[in-house]
Amino acid sequence: MISMNLALRNARSQAVLDALDRGGNPACIKLYDGRRPKTGGPGTTLLAEVKMLHPCGAVKDGALAIEGFQKAKGLAIGQATWARFEDSRGRQVIDASVGTEDADVLMVGSTAIATGQPVEIETAVFTEPGE
Repeated sequence: MISMNLALRNARSQAVLDALDRGGNPACIKLYDGRRPKTGGPGTTLLAEVKMLHPCGAVKDGALAIEGFQKAKGLAIGQATWARFEDSRGRQVIDASVGTEDADVLMVGSTAIATGQPVEIETAVFTEPGE
């Protein structure tokens, strides 16, 4: 496994943050069920779309932490297994895992989503390889 110095890890994390915040409006997380496709590939069933705050996160110690999410409701019934982060223009930036622990995107309580029910994301953290 590679390891990068802190300055490089912070720069890479900042580049991701800048990509999410480009366009001047909130980025969003789209939550999907099923198997995650190749990065940027076609989505599976869209379960929910959650807008982030703008700016959407902060870089610290080689990681990007996103913690500000707007309220959202489920669009379909299913188990969220992966997420796509898009900038405000709908361009794919990151595809990530979803779970209640040991995942890139942490859901509050459960990954189960139901139509019209509140969807709560606790946090999303992307850590660059380092020490």
